[in-house]
Amino acid sequence: MSLVLTVAVALPLIAYGVALWRVSAPGIDIVYLTFIGAPLLLVVMALAHVQMTGRSAKKRAIAAKQADYERSHSGPQSFSFDQEKWTHENADGKQEIPWSALQTAGESPNTIYLEGKQIRTLVPKRLLDAATLESLRQLALPSGVGGESRIGAWDYLATQTSILWRKLWILLVPGNLFGLAVLAWVAVRFFAPGEKSGVLWGWGLACYFAVLALSAQLWYFLLRYATALKAFRAPTIFAFSARGVRIVSQIECSFVAWDILQKFRETRRAFLLFRNDAKFYLLVKDRIPAETQEQMRQILREKVKQE
Repeated sequence: MSLVLTVAVALPLIAYGVALWRVSAPGIDIVYLTFIGAPLLLVVMALAHVQMTGRSAKKRAIAAKQADYERSHSGPQSFSFDQEKWTHENADGKQEIPWSALQTAGESPNTIYLEGKQIRTLVPKRLLDAATLESLRQLALPSGVGGESRIGAWDYLATQTSILWRKLWILLVPGNLFGLAVLAWVAVRFFAPGEKSGVLWGWGLACYFAVLALSAQLWYFLLRYATALKAFRAPTIFAFSARGVRIVSQIECSFVAWDILQKFRETRRAFLLFRNDAKFYLLVKDRIPAETQEQMRQILREKVKQE
């Protein structure tokens, strides 16, 4: 994201430097080199920063996974379950957790994890036969009423922009008004008669940055959507049960208990299920029949606070 923004800023500056070099008098090469060389240096630094940040983030993620494994999953353990609870025993002792206390769960190609308030159990699927695995799957990842959802660019943009304005409208309103005023002033100067070509390039550059800043609340979210994992844009299946929400994506099948969700909001095109103010699930309704939508709406109203 930072690299794309740096390129968006650097390209017009380089173009401005080239324009100055072509139309201005000789003898001020340092100015041209500043407008051309400095943005190129910024792009190179941004590329280096992306690579360093990526390597650092990968190391931190691996270290966190290793620490989690050493803390919760190393050493001899035993696991069993029935229709009422699951039992996890390790060096710290034996714990029995009712399925009603399950907060989150998930299935990946190799494991199933179960998480309660003070325990996280990781179950290797290779240790279970097909019938036992299917029984565990039904208890940990209960199905229910639901349908398929696919997040489109418009749904993502409209949702994120709406949330942004709800949170920061007191800053966005004066900021946008000021930006429009600056853009109008720059446009007047740009089209003023008698301006030299080099000066026109400068006003054009100022106009570009004003538009870039004003439209950031739109293109930033579109850029995030375009650069997200393919699985984020692929169809996802949501199912509401008495205990929570089952979410089936291309990456994994997961479960979130109703107690984890703080609130929900319904718009004309989607349900928004909030885990907190920063994280939410976007369930687009256009692929779900109206009758099923009504059933899901009733379950949400019974289980989660409506905003």
